[in-house]
Amino acid sequence: VLKETELAVTAFGKLASDLAISRGGDPDKAKTAAVRKPAREQAWYQLDEPFRAWLRGLHPDQNMEDALVDWKKQAQDIIIQMGRDLVKDSSDQALTGRYVMRNKVEQLYCAPLAYRWFEWGKNGVKNAFGLPKDPDNDKKEANTEDVKTVEGGQS
Repeated sequence: VLKETELAVTAFGKLASDLAISRGGDPDKAKTAAVRKPAREQAWYQLDEPFRAWLRGLHPDQNMEDALVDWKKQAQDIIIQMGRDLVKDSSDQALTGRYVMRNKVEQLYCAPLAYRWFEWGKNGVKNAFGLPKDPDNDKKEANTEDVKTVEGGQS
């Protein structure tokens, strides 16, 4: 459980640094602990009490696999909501974004794309917890205005 949660917290920290780059921050400095560390600390803080409550609710005759899935769903929901809030509170500059040279390639950094990486990317929250996919729910969530903006912006 800790490994999956750490991956999700890391994804949240990356979202914070990607948003910093999107709004004009230095792409090298934005990747440092100065941006990621407070975001990661915030995520751990938000998960602390729900995790303790989940632990207190465990009992010996409970199916532990079901209990773990319950925690993963709860933690995933918390981190995803934090990511949505972070993007929602982003500046207009972060929403519009900018192009940054990375490995000799110009890469677009913008809030909608950063959110898409955060939630759906290879190292994103949805993959961190390894929950079974709910195709109907995932399709509905993927069809948000943010994702449409990202796809439209890349054309």
